[in-house]
Amino acid sequence: MSKLPSELPQPATLKDDLLRGAAQIAEFLGVSERQGFHLCATRQLPGVFKLGRIWHARRSTLIEEMRRR
Repeated sequence: MSKLPSELPQPATLKDDLLRGAAQIAEFLGVSERQGFHLCATRQLPGVFKLGRIWHARRSTLIEEMRRR
């Protein structure tokens, strides 16, 4: 029987997982701010959404999509 670690990893909080704005999304992806905005505006990224005038995305969703591809 395997032994469980004393502390299980905690899931990321929404605050840590949320990318706010095309600039943050682009920085996370390693592309220019303009490319990031274009990817958001043309809905080429999974799970991007707009709240008001600001684009948002979850790091975990983007990472999972990168792993899947």
